[in-house]
Amino acid sequence: MNRRNAYLITAALALFSAGPAFSAPAVDHNREFQACLTLAEKRPAEALESAQTWLNRGGGDHARLCQALALFHKGDFTTAGARLEELAPVLGKDDPKAGASILGRAGWAWLRAGDNVRAERAYSRALALQPDDVDLLIDRAIARAETERFWDAVADLDAALKKDPRRPEAYLYRAAAHKALANDRQAVADIDRALELRPGDPDALLLRATIKAQAGQSAGRAGGLEPDRSQHAEQRGGEDGAGQPRPLRQGAGSRRQGRREGTGTRKTIIAIWSLRSFYKAPATFSRLDGCERFAGSSAAKRGGQERAPHLPVRSGAAMSGHPTPETGQSPGGRHLGELKKGERARVTGVDERGVVTTLPEGELERRMIEMGLVEGSHVEVLHEAFPGRDPIAIRVNEHTLALRRAEARAVLVAPAA
Repeated sequence: MNRRNAYLITAALALFSAGPAFSAPAVDHNREFQACLTLAEKRPAEALESAQTWLNRGGGDHARLCQALALFHKGDFTTAGARLEELAPVLGKDDPKAGASILGRAGWAWLRAGDNVRAERAYSRALALQPDDVDLLIDRAIARAETERFWDAVADLDAALKKDPRRPEAYLYRAAAHKALANDRQAVADIDRALELRPGDPDALLLRATIKAQAGQSAGRAGGLEPDRSQHAEQRGGEDGAGQPRPLRQGAGSRRQGRREGTGTRKTIIAIWSLRSFYKAPATFSRLDGCERFAGSSAAKRGGQERAPHLPVRSGAAMSGHPTPETGQSPGGRHLGELKKGERARVTGVDERGVVTTLPEGELERRMIEMGLVEGSHVEVLHEAFPGRDPIAIRVNEHTLALRRAEARAVLVAPAA
């Protein structure tokens, strides 16, 4: 949920307000749609019932859109993806940006459902409507990488970086794709560029350390994996007409080498791409473009971005279970960072107060929602948070993801039922 459901709200408002002015019934529909979407994130089962009631009263496709989003938040990704794809050409008939953004949400639903082919198809349809959308290019690259079509992923990321060369995540994802193709020099060059734009990024540092470790080097030495500066310059400024850096045009040798490397390489790339898939939602996750002009809300004026609805948070800094910044320990309860390898627990809430982090207020909580760490989620620790180890690995509702230690301390847990 990189961009909040406010963007979905503004897009639907655009469709409600096709006329020159709002009518009273349209305003009522707008209010009902906003309420339905907010409920879909917090209590999706209730939102489904509310949307059905609204549909029976003549809510039409907007009620169906709310149903699709409620299904997504309920975890029925397959049904949600199918319904969103059906609604995109209808709701986006007069607004290509809105249609593309609904398809972008459908693509993310298919990714969560594990149907990467349909995810790529949805993103491709969205890009046909908005070919210059950098976020959609990045998201389609993710879908392609999930099916191990790494060269196609690189092509999408090349195009994205050509349009916006200051996207550190795009450099990191391209580095991961190059790693899978055994193009380690290009991978390190992209990692270095990502770190220039976002110093200290733990995902970039993790991937670079993995590359060096697999090359048999010390994690503290660059050695033979220091990027060739001339190649790095070519990659940043010398792309050919197809938008692909020249160093990649090495024939089939690199591809064969990538295949020969087999399981080890695939484990590396899957770990990084899964980090994107479950730790950070794709850039178009809940965005509907081009519709801000139809809504006067402050969220629309900010480009459709809004803080996520809060998870249950303990009130009062001294409440039991609240981690202290000095020790990271919970006075009367436990947080995820305290669990040992193999332990299972149930999430009871998120409290970011007292957690030492450089993230803006509310950002940590938003990330927890994106990862599925909501109240009632079941977690299992695969690798515990040893001192200095960052990130840790956990399984959440059958998905494996990486979690930073600061984030783990914000997740309050209780023994699994």
